[in-house]
Amino acid sequence: MIKSNYVGEKKDENINITNISLVQGALKGMINSLDDPYSNYFSKEEMDSFKEDLEGKYVGIGAVIQKNSNEYLLVVSSIYDTPAFLAGIKAKDRILSIDGESTLNLTFKECVERLNGKNGSLVKLVVYDENTNKSKKIDLKRTLIQLKYVKSKLLKDSIGYLRLTQFGENIYEDLSTELKESFLI
Repeated sequence: MIKSNYVGEKKDENINITNISLVQGALKGMINSLDDPYSNYFSKEEMDSFKEDLEGKYVGIGAVIQKNSNEYLLVVSSIYDTPAFLAGIKAKDRILSIDGESTLNLTFKECVERLNGKNGSLVKLVVYDENTNKSKKIDLKRTLIQLKYVKSKLLKDSIGYLRLTQFGENIYEDLSTELKESFLI
């Protein structure tokens, strides 16, 4: 049985190796092997946070994140026009520290709690960019993140431009509203 006969020692006595943790680890590994930034496996906590992002409002930096045990916090995506997006934080970046505290041994919940906070408050990050193999310090102001799934503008010659920034629960309503307000349909 792998739970009791693996080689190595537990780095943390609070880590309990269960069938569920083994299956979740295997699923994450399979999905990660796709090397597709749009395919992810979420634990229950991660899925709850992702749903919160899709459903509405929160105060934070505007990044969808994922956390594996004994790994740094992974950015799945930055939400368009949020502090994380405007600072250039992107998919596959790793947040090494939040306000000087390493994310390596923090839980997903602890990372979310540190990234979210009071509107207008400052959060200091160290972010590792996989593309450049460099880390950089980034100071961000937490803001109210109100997810808007549809962006639009009127171009030359009465051509309308609609952009879906991501999919969410109210996409149909947002699209209808944007068409009516921006293009007078």
